[in-house]
Amino acid sequence: MVDDVVRPLGGEDLPQSAAVLREAFADVAAEFGLTPQNAPGNGAFATAGDLAAERSAGCLMYGMFHRGGQTGFVSLRPGDHAVHELRRLAVRPPFRHAGRGGRLLDFAKAEARRLGARRLALGLIEENGRLRAWYLAHGFVHAGTERRPGFPFTVGRMEFPLDDQPRAP
Repeated sequence: MVDDVVRPLGGEDLPQSAAVLREAFADVAAEFGLTPQNAPGNGAFATAGDLAAERSAGCLMYGMFHRGGQTGFVSLRPGDHAVHELRRLAVRPPFRHAGRGGRLLDFAKAEARRLGARRLALGLIEENGRLRAWYLAHGFVHAGTERRPGFPFTVGRMEFPLDDQPRAP
C-alpha cells in the first residue's frame, strides 16, 4: 500500500471514477435488489455526468490510485452548520481487505476537519449490517433512520464528531 496515493480529482478523472463506483457498488446493488429505477443515485449506476453535476453542486472528489490505476473514490459535500457529508466511499473489489477503505475514510476525516467541519455525516443502506458495523468500528455513531418513498431500503444515518479531534496544521 506504500504505492497508494489519494489526490483530488479533475474533470478528466470523472469517467474512470464513475467506472470505479459502478464496479465497487455492483455487489451491493445485486445483494439489495437495487436498480436504476428504485435507487438511481446509487454508485452502481453512476455516470461521469452524474459526478460532474455533483462537482458543480460543490462536492469535493478524491481518488485513490495504486501504481497509476484508480482503486478507490470518496467525495465530501460541504454543508451548513459545519457538517460535511461523506459520499460514495468505494474501493474496487480486487483491492479490498487491505486497509484501503480505512485509509480513504481517514483521508476524508482529515480533509473535512481541514475544511472546518465539526461533524462528518453519511447515509447508508441500514439493512447492510456489515457496512454499518464497519463504520461503527471506525468511530461513527448511529444517528437514526428514515424511510423514503420508493426506496427499497431504509436509509441509516451515521455521524463522526470531528471537533474533539486534533486539527491538522
